Amino acid sequence: MKLRSLAKIRFARAFYLRILLPLLRWQPLPSTRLGPVKGWHASLRGWLEGDSAANPPGGRPAVLSIAPAQRLMIQPPDIALPDPPANFVRQVHECPAVYVGCLAGARIATPQFEVIGPDDRVFADLFYESIDPPPAQSLRLPRLPSARRLAGSYATVATGRASNYYHWMNDCLTRLWALDQAGLDDYTLIAPDRLAFQRRSLELLGFGSDRSVGFDGGHWLLERLWVPSLTNRPGFSNPAACAWLRQRLLAAVGRRDAPRPQRLFISRAQAGKRRLMNEPEVRALVEQHGFTTLVSEELSLDEQIAHFAAAEAVVAPHGAGLTNALFMPRTATVIELLPSRKVKTCYFSLARALGLRYACVSDQRSALPSAPGWAPDLDFEIPVERLATALQQMGL
Repeated sequence: MKLRSLAKIRFARAFYLRILLPLLRWQPLPSTRLGPVKGWHASLRGWLEGDSAANPPGGRPAVLSIAPAQRLMIQPPDIALPDPPANFVRQVHECPAVYVGCLAGARIATPQFEVIGPDDRVFADLFYESIDPPPAQSLRLPRLPSARRLAGSYATVATGRASNYYHWMNDCLTRLWALDQAGLDDYTLIAPDRLAFQRRSLELLGFGSDRSVGFDGGHWLLERLWVPSLTNRPGFSNPAACAWLRQRLLAAVGRRDAPRPQRLFISRAQAGKRRLMNEPEVRALVEQHGFTTLVSEELSLDEQIAHFAAAEAVVAPHGAGLTNALFMPRTATVIELLPSRKVKTCYFSLARALGLRYACVSDQRSALPSAPGWAPDLDFEIPVERLATALQQMGL
């Protein structure tokens, strides 16, 4: 019976995707009335520059260029034990050209903050996943909610990853840099309003309730919408955008005169995945080297910023807590504890973008790169003697 039910579900899904969905897309009514959006464009910029009707009123051009594309060579880790991960060696980051586009009569829909153009199409370059078609819910839904109309000028920087602290900081908030560089300030920011770190970071950046509005994940039709492009490729950091965000948040939090530990170990004991199985042994070792243990989940955003701003060195398992390396002093040291089953470049790239010293310690004999495709986030264990060697070689 279970196999038969599963077969029915698969048949229904295939029928919807291959037959019913194309029929809904081809019917003459727009997605504001019925059906999914009509399709996608490869690039927001390409569409704006190729369609004269896209130019918004008000005298500004539809596309504002911020920074050209760059090829950034990322230096290998200062120390990597037992070996440098293959995807950390001779790493070249293709930093995309950054621009701000303006759309008249655009829409935002779904909890993924999908931008829908006035011709009823989404833009593939606003998604981090490079697949064809882009992973837009609005391309697959049989019907969008009724559109709420809002007059005035708005902007959006959120993506479907906004609920993750690293992606919120590195991928979403860095897009505010583009809006700032464009000299734009006459807009209301459409932002997620669910998590404390989202609300507080926006407040620190000057987007309180008077300059931002929480999106409900539904379907909004906007008189004018400013859309900054993505500032980085997946798993990498844009140095200029990160420097801007770092300076703004540090200035907003201000100096904290209370003494803070200069060496930090970031615990993942409260995490739901990718925990350090031998954390007590690791903690005992790093405490011998003057490290103090912090649990990020127990600290406010302001406290996390203040702690990392005073830190000369941080040891941490791979996880969102390392996002706060964004606030560390230049030339400070990061030692990342890596599960070799799933080696990601995100905190290595962030450290290099900020001019930090970086070392990594893996759990296996050879720190191999991740296998292509999805891999589970399993708990892991770091050999304590290997970490001790890394601390010694980094001068800690």
